[in-house]
Amino acid sequence: MADRTTRLKTCGLQLASKIPIICRFFPRPPRIITSDSAFEEEGSKYFREKRFYPVHIGGLLNDRYRVVGKLGFGANSTIWLYKPYVVVKVGRQNSVQGSREARIYEYIKSVQSSHPGAGLVRSMLASFELTLDGSVYYGLVHAPLAMSLRDLRKGYVDCRVPVEMVRWVVRNVLLALDFLHESGIVHTDLQDGNIMFRLTSPSPLHAFSKAESLRPSARKHIPDLPYTVYQSRPLAWENHFGVPILSDFGLARYGEQTFSADARVQPLQYQAPEVILKLGWDCKIDIWNLGCVVYNLLSGELLFRGVDDALGCWMAARHLREVIEVLGMPPRDLFAGKVMGRAVGFDERGALYPPPFLSFL
Repeated sequence: MADRTTRLKTCGLQLASKIPIICRFFPRPPRIITSDSAFEEEGSKYFREKRFYPVHIGGLLNDRYRVVGKLGFGANSTIWLYKPYVVVKVGRQNSVQGSREARIYEYIKSVQSSHPGAGLVRSMLASFELTLDGSVYYGLVHAPLAMSLRDLRKGYVDCRVPVEMVRWVVRNVLLALDFLHESGIVHTDLQDGNIMFRLTSPSPLHAFSKAESLRPSARKHIPDLPYTVYQSRPLAWENHFGVPILSDFGLARYGEQTFSADARVQPLQYQAPEVILKLGWDCKIDIWNLGCVVYNLLSGELLFRGVDDALGCWMAARHLREVIEVLGMPPRDLFAGKVMGRAVGFDERGALYPPPFLSFL
């Protein structure tokens, strides 16, 4: 009897030790978030205006794409992985940016070129429109890409990327920009989040799908909208990097040699002087933008902050002062007679005053 009891206890202990392993192969219920704090796209200023399309994991989108999980979000869109494995970017309600991006991708597709940079620009597989309560939402379909340069940076100490890696990335981005500029396109939104790496295998996609089925993403239900906010799940890192791909053309422009005073381009800290001053600008602003990104990648710091410490926000005049501190005096006629010139410290003739002006930094 004692031997039987001992054997039962032993079997029980062995079974108990295997329970964590067995449980890994059974789905867990998703974690429901009840906090009042903003969660993912809920923090967007457009969220409460019901400007995001309600996508549901496991559901069908456009009667074709089965939603696997959420890859990320931005101020104007959410990004999802679907089966068959494609990525769909769903823009916010009646978004001018969404329709513009679809047109830019169609234009890029129409360009017949053997330029080596053509293959370093993200392409669009298809686009479609979703309608809800009289509003239109654009869906852009792409082949999946791996991590972004922003994700890669987080793996380095102080977010400082090694010189050799930066050199390789910049070489490819310059080729992509050269192709775009020859085609009359200005990207206008170069930043580490818009430079991504090509997938070298489908393994991260399979791993993503399996992880979502076994450990569903956390979610927050907003009953008064109604809307469900899902937690983003990144793709797993690969051991080898594919080539960098320039993506996200929501702010891109094409069709003109020189663009008029349109200040709603470029990230604030990367804005070129002609954009800040609302002068005519062209493809050269992309090169300025890239130079600022390179400095950021190598140093982990912004070349120009443009933040007024007293006000706690970005100020155009402050930004231009920092540019002058780094690069020296601009041509006098750049500021002469301009309102922004007076704000920075130039008189009607374009002369700087008072003389020791830049000692404030």
